[in-house]
Amino acid sequence: MSSTVLDSIADDVRESAASLAWAQWATLGSVASSRSKAVALVDPEALVLLSLTLREHERRFWDVLRAWIPIGVRLLSVQRTKNLAREFPLSTATAMREFAALAVCDGKDARWRSVTESPVDNLPTGRRKEWNVTGGFIEAPALMLRLRLGLGVGLRADALSYLLARDGEWLPVRVIASALGYTDAATRRALDDLSAARLIHATVEGQPTTYLADAKSWCDVLGIGTPPKWRGWFEIFALFADLDQLWRSTEVRTVTEYAARALLRQRLSQHRTAFVGMASEGMGPPSKKLDVEDLEGFLARVKELV
Repeated sequence: MSSTVLDSIADDVRESAASLAWAQWATLGSVASSRSKAVALVDPEALVLLSLTLREHERRFWDVLRAWIPIGVRLLSVQRTKNLAREFPLSTATAMREFAALAVCDGKDARWRSVTESPVDNLPTGRRKEWNVTGGFIEAPALMLRLRLGLGVGLRADALSYLLARDGEWLPVRVIASALGYTDAATRRALDDLSAARLIHATVEGQPTTYLADAKSWCDVLGIGTPPKWRGWFEIFALFADLDQLWRSTEVRTVTEYAARALLRQRLSQHRTAFVGMASEGMGPPSKKLDVEDLEGFLARVKELV
């Protein structure tokens, strides 16, 4: 790929993705160096999938994942990981199978046998990072993992986390299911159960039914000042991973600059939801045809949303 502009953006995408991932791992207790910690809600499955993608560039991500498996893999949703992985490149899915084998071997978590295809004695090795096992899940951005720890891994804990992170908003099933990566039917059942248990509120009139979690009451129980905000990391991380695969492909490096930009525009259009989500964070509505300039603005805004 001959374009200096596109090469520069490729580096910027990887740097932004790595910075976000390190900040989130630092919040979960990793002692790996990071210039900042996360303030928004950590999406654990999205973080794992992005880290598996970035290990091609930074081996330290594999080391961090290996260290985290015995501590936190039991709090990951295998089904949600599979669901979100469909939006990531095939190379990420391959790495996920290696991660699953380690989850079975080092994490003693048999749920991951449905994912792994790697023999346990043929797994990638790496230096284990130290982990702050006493911190981890108590900080506000780790709310989803904390609720899973207390309520169990599943859609109910995730739906409650999402509603708390959308502080004070009445939301329909469709919006909640799309954000979390579950089906509408499963999400509705979980929300109705939470509502029946009086853990969240549901509208009693009108269609569609909408749901809300009383953030102030929950924050008092959890001992946090305010709930962490939902940032849609899944859509953002899937975009980063797809762009990384594009720039590593032979295809984009053997065509003209014009053709390379066309390939970039095609990938951006496939991840339009990430740009739409960022519009709600003050970036402004995305262009009808997403291009290099839109990606540059997107990256600038993402860096402010750790």
